[in-house]
Amino acid sequence: MPQTYQVLRGKISGCKNVIAVNRGLLDEEKEVDLKYFPENSTVTSVYDVPYPGEYKMIKAKVTRGDDYVASGGIPFIDLLKIDVEGAEHLVLKGFQECLRSKKIAVIQFEYGKANILSRFLLADYYDFFRRYGYKIGKIYPTYVDFRDYDLDHEDFIGPNYLAVQEDRNDLMKELTG
Repeated sequence: MPQTYQVLRGKISGCKNVIAVNRGLLDEEKEVDLKYFPENSTVTSVYDVPYPGEYKMIKAKVTRGDDYVASGGIPFIDLLKIDVEGAEHLVLKGFQECLRSKKIAVIQFEYGKANILSRFLLADYYDFFRRYGYKIGKIYPTYVDFRDYDLDHEDFIGPNYLAVQEDRNDLMKELTG
């Protein structure tokens, strides 16, 4: 999202170890249409989200996470935060090689009403992450509740979840409080 990129650049201008990149992440290298709400840029999405207010359709470049990691020579990612209004599963699909090779310790992702539009449910996240050896927990203000999937959790009110490599008991212990 070009407008968000400009805001980010301003906010990180004094940070030495942060690099802003004007490119999005999805499951392939391409240009996508984004539904952008100037008055509320936090709901920008590749999906036709029915948020109230004026919006614009804009073009944005996206790439696969695996390609970005390889081209940047990034050996390991401690925390990958994904907030793309329902397209989180597409970003994750673009990181499959990193997930397979255990190059990402922790992934924060959102699950909510936008998942109705993407048709990628919480159960799908559990299945996806299980294949790569991650445990999922719902994030609360003071702790993370790592739990097995239950149909009652499919409530679309999330919003934030964490996936942690299942062999990182040290992290899960710290996060459960």
